[in-house]
Amino acid sequence: MKKLIKTVVLILGLVFVSGCFNKPKLTKEQQNNVAIRIYRNYDVQEIEFLDFDKNQSTGSYELVLKLNNDENKKTIILIREIEFLDKSEGELSLNSLGRFKDLKRKEMISGEVDLSSIKIKYLGEK
Repeated sequence: MKKLIKTVVLILGLVFVSGCFNKPKLTKEQQNNVAIRIYRNYDVQEIEFLDFDKNQSTGSYELVLKLNNDENKKTIILIREIEFLDKSEGELSLNSLGRFKDLKRKEMISGEVDLSSIKIKYLGEK
């Protein structure tokens, strides 16, 4: 019986550890696409990507970021399908209780966006 319990605990431990290593990856290009979408709608000078993970219960992805190095401008963006991150076109709203109202542009920027005007801290960078 003790051997069975040890085996079950070992298997559960391996499952837990393997789940930690299967964290979804977010490429630099995908982070640039998010930065472009945000910049088109909001007046930002800095975007810091803090975390990216998959919610196992809902199947959606959660992207945590901070704008303009302001702790009050942290937000979580929920993404249903990871393919959403593969394009820089389309709208992205940061409508979290009006915290980003002061950054919202009167008109969305269309066309090409030059990312050199934005300081970007990518995931994994210090």
